[in-house]
Amino acid sequence: MMEGSIISRSTQDSIKVALALTISVVLAIWFGWEKPYWAAITVIVAAANETYSHSVRKARNRLLGTVLGISFAMILLMYFPQDHALFISFYAIFLCFCVYMASHKKYGYVFTMGATVCALIAGMGSFDGATTFHIAVLRIQETLLGLFVFGLVFSVLWPRKVEDSFFELLSPAARNLKKKLSSLALNKVEPDAELNKSQRNYLSQLKAILDLPLNGSHRLSHERNVWRVVIQAMELMEVLIESPKLSRSVQIEDIKAGESILSHTISNPMNGRSELQSWVERMECKYSVPKIKYSAFGLPLEGRIANVVRSLSILVTGFTVWWYVPLPGSYMMPMMISIFANVLVTLPNQLFGQMVMGILVWAAIFLAQYVLIMPAFTEIWQLALFYFINVFLVWRVTAQPSLALQRVMGVNFLMVMTMSALYLTPSYSLTIPITMLTVVGVCLAIGGFYIRLYRTL
Repeated sequence: MMEGSIISRSTQDSIKVALALTISVVLAIWFGWEKPYWAAITVIVAAANETYSHSVRKARNRLLGTVLGISFAMILLMYFPQDHALFISFYAIFLCFCVYMASHKKYGYVFTMGATVCALIAGMGSFDGATTFHIAVLRIQETLLGLFVFGLVFSVLWPRKVEDSFFELLSPAARNLKKKLSSLALNKVEPDAELNKSQRNYLSQLKAILDLPLNGSHRLSHERNVWRVVIQAMELMEVLIESPKLSRSVQIEDIKAGESILSHTISNPMNGRSELQSWVERMECKYSVPKIKYSAFGLPLEGRIANVVRSLSILVTGFTVWWYVPLPGSYMMPMMISIFANVLVTLPNQLFGQMVMGILVWAAIFLAQYVLIMPAFTEIWQLALFYFINVFLVWRVTAQPSLALQRVMGVNFLMVMTMSALYLTPSYSLTIPITMLTVVGVCLAIGGFYIRLYRTL
């Protein structure tokens, strides 16, 4: 568990994810809950984050999204159980709102999760109040179980502090700023769009980390306000250097003084805060500096509206196909197309092809194991070992950042393709996974069509 451990970081992460998922599944089965894979998927989503603190925030957002989705599903089922047109219309409005808000940097995942859970609860409840309530309670139980086990395993086994990520980002940000200040001192400031974009990204990430729950990061938690002043000073220097009006009038002595105070504060955070804060206030008054504006959303307004158009098109087409085309497993279609309409539009267009290939490969691998290996299981430890090995291998093989989508998809497909083996009375029929793959294929075809059709939006 020490930093000098011979086990690589990616192997450590793989072990933690596999262990947390396996414990969640075993506990859910032991409690007699019907859908252990929900707890497992909660672990997957929480684990697919940069740090434990990012995971804690995502876990909170997942829980909030679950409550939001269940609440809206209950409202739909309460007021429109027999009026399908109004039911679908109000769900479509809710989906559009959630897709529009999905790119919110802090709470976007709440809305993504809300639309997904609403589709699950409304689709699986069969318009029956008692069944819907049971599924809603079960969803909350499974989510809480997954979050509890994830938090326990990741806080005990090879814990990783968010402050490590903070200082890893601070170093290149400070180097970029020093490079710009050196150019200013030589009167050789030239616009560098790539450097400016990189620096803005670093500062944005640093500010985001300071807004996270700093569990276990005692130093950063204690010095949080100091580092906020440091980031504020770095932003101010960026404006003084880059603003055409200010860069001509700014006095180099002011910049040098700020650089010296900033360097001292970074080296001795608790001793330099007041002096740095005073320098920032003086510069803001002296040069009438405009504040750097950071959007609350990761996408511009046009991008959010385009996603809403794509999502609504996918949803309407999917429901039309479900209504007029006799598909195998058509009972799954409304729920699946609602989820795909919510999730597909949030992915970068270039990842769509990678996702389709991933589905084909993962489905083949896990279906083969589902048919050839799992029917021989007679003990819970065999099932636990099966999931531990598979999750470990998927997470380890896809450890590269470029394969992050495949990592999450792989473990999700493992759980979805084998979910009937987790029922209280296990079933190993190929009907369920093959039917699900058919519906997924139709949903992907519809989604892919509209993503390409609207790619210029």
